[in-house]
Amino acid sequence: MFIHSIQHGPSQGIFAAIKLIEEAKSEVLLSTYVLEGQGHGGTCLIDALRKTNARTIKILSNHYTFHSKKTLKYLGRIACVANKLRNDQTLHIRVWKHNFFNSNHAKFVVVDETKCALGGYNFQEAFFMPNDLAWSDLGITLTSVSLGKTLRQHFDTMWQGASDVSCNQTLKMISCQCPKQAVGRVLQINQTVTDYVMLTQLPQCLFIHSQKSQAFYSIMQCLSTAEKSIDILSPNVIDTCIWELLTHKLSTIKNFSVRILTNDGLNKSQSFMVLMQKEKIYFCNQRKKWKHLQIRFSNDTTKNKKKQYLETDEKEWTVLIDHSKYFNVDLKHFYIGSFNMDAISLHASGESGVIILNEPHLAQKTNHFLFEFCWFKATELNCFFAYEQ
Repeated sequence: MFIHSIQHGPSQGIFAAIKLIEEAKSEVLLSTYVLEGQGHGGTCLIDALRKTNARTIKILSNHYTFHSKKTLKYLGRIACVANKLRNDQTLHIRVWKHNFFNSNHAKFVVVDETKCALGGYNFQEAFFMPNDLAWSDLGITLTSVSLGKTLRQHFDTMWQGASDVSCNQTLKMISCQCPKQAVGRVLQINQTVTDYVMLTQLPQCLFIHSQKSQAFYSIMQCLSTAEKSIDILSPNVIDTCIWELLTHKLSTIKNFSVRILTNDGLNKSQSFMVLMQKEKIYFCNQRKKWKHLQIRFSNDTTKNKKKQYLETDEKEWTVLIDHSKYFNVDLKHFYIGSFNMDAISLHASGESGVIILNEPHLAQKTNHFLFEFCWFKATELNCFFAYEQ
């Protein structure tokens, strides 16, 4: 597997995926959790679809009432692009209809069966806002025949269970353009790695704990090898299984270090199952017990800023979210993908990602580029209120 680059920032990962689509020669497969056709993300995608030479284009998104009532309408806008493609090109869009606990949360692009882009980003307006309002996210671009084959098989399975979206010609278009310059940071890798684990997970019931996926066991196996340290960046509260593993390491290994970077005041979709205050109390109780457990927040909700969306159902979501999903073990192994380290991602929703193994130089370089950069700017968890309860 050849790693081209790692992207971090509001829209850099999206633009990396857009570039792959534009350069495609035969096939584009795009899986995303959110696709807002009325905003900049949808506009950028439409521009890429008009430029690509790919003969077959398939886009798989989601539809459920918790997120956007306009989803199908605006996916219909993108479906209309099919009318403007060449005669030898085909564009199909489908939605995975689900409830909150079995969504297709996998985010990836596979181009010409070998070139891939993975990450946590969606094609949504949150990543195209001004710098002081936009979310940040993480992506990685790769070239691999085996990786492309695995993702293609995962995509095909999800595609068979999805529903077609037809062109919505009556939809009033909102005037916006794809930004010319991407905002964010890029770490150029240009390196071949031979030891890695590809993670894919199909949607399943959250409460069937006896049916944990192979991807879950691969993540836990990698974390269990830690001898010195674990760094985790996840927008959501940590799953119980991971907490047990972390606290065991903190109890049994001298000077073992755990750093967790998460968000304070998560938006209502990300903290759907747990109230913010309970998350804080849970975090604080753990940090109080373990000397080498550090927790910081990557955002500051005391500013009470709200996004200014074009036309969307997300107007009340809080700002300054770092949406990246990442962990690093002993500065030796690291993970990038769509899995949050929470119960829904690990046990229920469809996901994708990759763990790079036994690459100390690359793992250190990546951790400095991403985790240390974010950790330095983050806010230490204030546990005073929790201790007083």
